[in-house]
Amino acid sequence: MKTLLLLIFSLMILPGYSQCNQADMDSKIGSWGRAQDAFISGPDPKQLPQMKVMVQKLFDKVKQAYPNPLGCSPKWYGQYKNNPLDYYPNPSAYSLVVPVYTWRCINNKEIFGGETGTWLYIEVNKYGFLYNTMKINGKEYKTLRPVTEVKNGFMYFKLYQTGSSFQEAWLVARKDQLPFTAMTRKEYLALINVTDNTEGDPDAPAVILPYGSFRGFAKAAGDPNAVMVIKDNPNYFDKKLPASVPQFIVVYIKYENNVKATMDFHKAIVDNLKLEELQAMLGK
Repeated sequence: MKTLLLLIFSLMILPGYSQCNQADMDSKIGSWGRAQDAFISGPDPKQLPQMKVMVQKLFDKVKQAYPNPLGCSPKWYGQYKNNPLDYYPNPSAYSLVVPVYTWRCINNKEIFGGETGTWLYIEVNKYGFLYNTMKINGKEYKTLRPVTEVKNGFMYFKLYQTGSSFQEAWLVARKDQLPFTAMTRKEYLALINVTDNTEGDPDAPAVILPYGSFRGFAKAAGDPNAVMVIKDNPNYFDKKLPASVPQFIVVYIKYENNVKATMDFHKAIVDNLKLEELQAMLGK
């Protein structure tokens, strides 16, 4: 027995043997990496160089927020497309995308490179994950997730929560202006020919469930599937600006709250990414 214990101990101190500890992995200083850009629906080649410059500037802001990531090494790339708005072919839509890769202890081995459920998107001139469409009386309308509150000085959206996965977003627009207007309850009721609903303020935004027949505004309150019917605000956009210029920005982050490295990443972005600096980039 004594011989067996000595053998086990000697194996543990042999060069190359190490016990993997997740706490050590979580405190490992990572680095930022670069991934290949993605191109969707043909961005205007004349505007593309300036879009790339803007994505680089957005990345610089993100890196300033978390220069030495712990337990992870995020990568970043640009995602480019065109024509986000029906009534106006410009501005062009593009994004900074940041997937997060972590170190993990698996079967007592140090493993790096597993893609996590934590992603950061900074969307330029598009609503991204906030946006969808629905048909009302056969006609297609645009919807956004309902505004939750004002947080960090900007319009805040709390999105789906599934188990340990959370999603949230901020809309960065010009001061005291929005790129959309919300359809009111009164307008929505007129659209669906309902005349006997007297719930709340008729001029409040129409927040509804995007499926089935209308069952009242109270039914949608707090429902994770609820949407806000919107109308484009063409007066918001400066059509004299080049298509590559940001006119509004959406910051979207999806993160896991059961992995320390991704929680640290989320906290650094929320606490340190200066949304007012992104606002200062609008129109430039």
